[in-house]
Amino acid sequence: MTPSLSRRDVLKLLAALPAAGLLRGRMNPLDWLAGGQKPNLLVVVYDTLAAEHLTTDGYPRDTTPHLANFARQATVFHRHYTSGNFTTPGTASLLTGAYPWSHRAFNIAAPVAPAYARRSIFSALGGAGYHRLAYTHNLLADTFLHQFAADLEQHLPPETYFLAGTPGLDRLFRGDPDTAYRSTHFLSRILPSERVMPASLFLSLLNELGLEQYEATLTPELAALFPDGLPEEDSSKSFFLLEDAIDGMMELLAAAPQPFLGYFHLYPPHHPYHPPREFIGRFDDGWAPEGKPEHFFTAGQADADLAERRRKYDEFLAYADYEFGRLAAFLESSGLLETTWVVFTSDHGEMFERGIKGHNTPVLYNPLVRVPLLVHQPGQAARTDVYTPTSCVDLLPTLALAAGQPIPAWSEGQPLPLFGREPAPAERPIFALDARRNSKFRPLETGTVAMIKGQEKFIAYYGYPGFDRQFELYDLENDLEERQDLSRADTRTTDRLKNELEITLQTVNLPFRA
Repeated sequence: MTPSLSRRDVLKLLAALPAAGLLRGRMNPLDWLAGGQKPNLLVVVYDTLAAEHLTTDGYPRDTTPHLANFARQATVFHRHYTSGNFTTPGTASLLTGAYPWSHRAFNIAAPVAPAYARRSIFSALGGAGYHRLAYTHNLLADTFLHQFAADLEQHLPPETYFLAGTPGLDRLFRGDPDTAYRSTHFLSRILPSERVMPASLFLSLLNELGLEQYEATLTPELAALFPDGLPEEDSSKSFFLLEDAIDGMMELLAAAPQPFLGYFHLYPPHHPYHPPREFIGRFDDGWAPEGKPEHFFTAGQADADLAERRRKYDEFLAYADYEFGRLAAFLESSGLLETTWVVFTSDHGEMFERGIKGHNTPVLYNPLVRVPLLVHQPGQAARTDVYTPTSCVDLLPTLALAAGQPIPAWSEGQPLPLFGREPAPAERPIFALDARRNSKFRPLETGTVAMIKGQEKFIAYYGYPGFDRQFELYDLENDLEERQDLSRADTRTTDRLKNELEITLQTVNLPFRA
């Protein structure tokens, strides 16, 4: 009987393969600029996509064959981390190149601090001749696009690719995404501990009633295509078809003046997981990963229930992957792949373990903060794999250099190793945090902070009643699944990382001390 390989085994085998040279068979990306050319820049974000669910990451289910095919001509980053475990901090950091403790968008639906309204990848390319366009299904992410609108030539509102007739109340507050979110989003009215303005009970219930009536009027053909329900943006409950957004992207990119910077943040595979009929049952294989010990922040979900949610998530991801395949085919057939940096990533992941589902949780395990990053450079023909830890704050300085612009002083990231340079030092600390319960106007005192440094991952919990100053330590080289907490067995490393993290927190908190 042939022994099966774990995901960690697959990653080690990939690491042992000879890496294709970054510059083999194509131009050095900086040579483009020397020759007077400026490449297009395209950023595609799939919401809520955990790296561990990708075929390119050795996942047991073939969820992303089209993305794996795209990876054959891209650089795949296997240890890439977002800065938070939900949309607001993760997206804000991706777009600003700064950590949440700087841009201050770490509460649900919070905008970035006023000082960051002109500190984004869009403003970094100001004056460089780029046509800048952006779209997102996600109302939370659209908060930032509204803030950055002064640096956008095209900002398409979310309803652009919602189904016609969807009665989502976000349309009632066009131009005011914060009010739109609070008028429709159910979680805000049941989670007062998050210290955000409560939503309107009446409007949110009215919104849900209108959507139920709308869904009942769908054509039999559309209802048959999506037997579990249509895909919907979870905040506004507005329905959409991912293929409409992909078609729209292709039309926009084909017509956009070049060079362009395009940012497209699409909702799948975010909950609710509603794939078309052809993807339902694709993973009825009975497989489930080995269970893990429950955390003190467990939500009490049974392993069987988590396995079922994981299966549905994987089906929805397979649908999203198929649509990405159509986009990739368009980029190649149109010739844009030869002139465009294409970045594929996510704002955060999703969790189906330790009694926890989704991402509404204070924990920061890898399923929530390790996200995909694939980067195709113009004309790239071979795959390269990178195992150095990288962060979402590295994207802005990377794209700035690709466009021939200086790295902005506000950026807290470093360029990705894509310019013939050595990778960033492995000992560079990378951070993620969940501070949704902390006031954005106060020092960070309540929340969870993860620090990844080389193969070490240190997690600290601050300000939680009964769990203040709890710590965890993991060796990611030998324990990628984070099963064995070493904080008590290796007190020397724990103390060293705790001291380093707390010095960092003291520094970033200084401006907010009375």
